[in-house]
Amino acid sequence: MTYSNFAGELGSSPQIDQGMLGAINTGIFDFGDSHNVSPICTTGNCTWPRYTSIGVCSQCFDVTTQVDKSCQTSTTNASDADTFNPNLERPCTYRLLNGLKISESGPADAFVMSPNTSDSINFGDQNVRAYLTILSAMNATWTVDGTDQLSYVISDVNATECGVWLCERTYNGSVTNNTFSEQVVETSTDVELGHQTGFNVFDYQAIGTAFEGSGSDIVGIWTGYVRVGNFFSELIIPSGPYASFLYSLDFDGLSKMMNSLAASMTTHIRKTGNVAEARVPAVGTMWQDVAFVQVQWAWITLPAALLALALWLLVVTAVVNSRQGTKLWKGSSIAAFYHPLSTDGRHVLKEAAHPRRVHRVAEDLNVRWTEKECFTTI
Repeated sequence: MTYSNFAGELGSSPQIDQGMLGAINTGIFDFGDSHNVSPICTTGNCTWPRYTSIGVCSQCFDVTTQVDKSCQTSTTNASDADTFNPNLERPCTYRLLNGLKISESGPADAFVMSPNTSDSINFGDQNVRAYLTILSAMNATWTVDGTDQLSYVISDVNATECGVWLCERTYNGSVTNNTFSEQVVETSTDVELGHQTGFNVFDYQAIGTAFEGSGSDIVGIWTGYVRVGNFFSELIIPSGPYASFLYSLDFDGLSKMMNSLAASMTTHIRKTGNVAEARVPAVGTMWQDVAFVQVQWAWITLPAALLALALWLLVVTAVVNSRQGTKLWKGSSIAAFYHPLSTDGRHVLKEAAHPRRVHRVAEDLNVRWTEKECFTTI
């Protein structure tokens, strides 16, 4: 076990370092990426027991039904029938409980967002979860007013609320043939932050968080708007890149983006850790292919039998030759032809008219050495 640290206070937004800010941007603008970690497995086949790490979780809710619409009633006396009509409701304001609003009387906002966590509709359990930020977003569709065809009014409004909080995940992971697969088997929101500033120790098995350091506040990226600059040319004026990008997303796209954001932040946490603590990676088992020979003894029976019979034949031949008084080893008999032969031997050789015939006769001729007295002239 090792210790992971988190800098910040419950109820306040932690500061993020530049690496984490890069992970946030990657999660927002590239939510097609899987944002996976890359384990070290030199053999290409590894398994790990279940391991736990701090991470980031997210969830989005469609809160369109929670939007409150309020309109003013015109009482102005004028020649225009619609203006004089006391039942004409203009302008209208669309508002959420947390204060986020779009109004027809103000700037022509097509999109507004806010990190305001007060009076949250779905994330009021801030004493239970360690929230990093809550995003409220509202889209408005402006159309031409049917009265004079010159003014524009809001015809439709959609609202979304998303939360991002610290969580603890337990994984199963393995590498098979150099392919890494990881599954989340359990997620817990029981992650508490200290109420004092500075590092606070948490007991986690894997890697710590990486929020410490100077940088932009994580809630700052959710402040912005997109306005319609010219209805006739549909000119869009965003307050920044985040507002411009989020304005183009519907509820499903915003949910996918927030999941990608949480995954990217989690990956950065797991890869980076906290500079104040040494990272302790999850330790697993590495499998390696080793070549070995397995002897099938049944297949060696025939060559072993042949070898035994050949040795037995050699021994028997030597014994028999020894009993008959012959030499144990005998070469070709042709060498004896260079010495005087008996009368029968010379008679047989006379019939051979060719050297090859001599060889054939020698192969069939039985000879033996006999002892004779030798004389020489002095």
